[in-house]
Amino acid sequence: MKRLKQVIPGLLLALGIPLSLLAVTQLLNSQSKDKTGALALMVIALPVTAAGGWLAWGVYKGGGKDNSDRLKSTFFRLLMEDNGRITVMQFAKETQISKDEARQYLDQKAQEFNASAKTDDKGGVCYYFNP
Repeated sequence: MKRLKQVIPGLLLALGIPLSLLAVTQLLNSQSKDKTGALALMVIALPVTAAGGWLAWGVYKGGGKDNSDRLKSTFFRLLMEDNGRITVMQFAKETQISKDEARQYLDQKAQEFNASAKTDDKGGVCYYFNP
């Protein structure tokens, strides 16, 4: 189903864009006096192209949800493995995000779950989540 949601926008765009270009070139062709066929083609092509673009945008924006789910599952897995303790570097390494993004995410979760954070002498931050 997920794959289908990625393929359909591409198919609609692959059909709609060439049809739109064909319709525009027929409309702009000064030798053709009857523009009815080109207008009919445009009426079909524009909604197909718009639908493909709209669905593609949804797929693009939905990609963030997958990332959010991945971060959340990694976060809870690391908490379970280390009895509620997690460091910024550990989380950044496991999720393959930057140190700043990891700290921001963990700060948000710490506030959400009333966790405490402690900084060691090297500047590393460790969060303690109560079970």
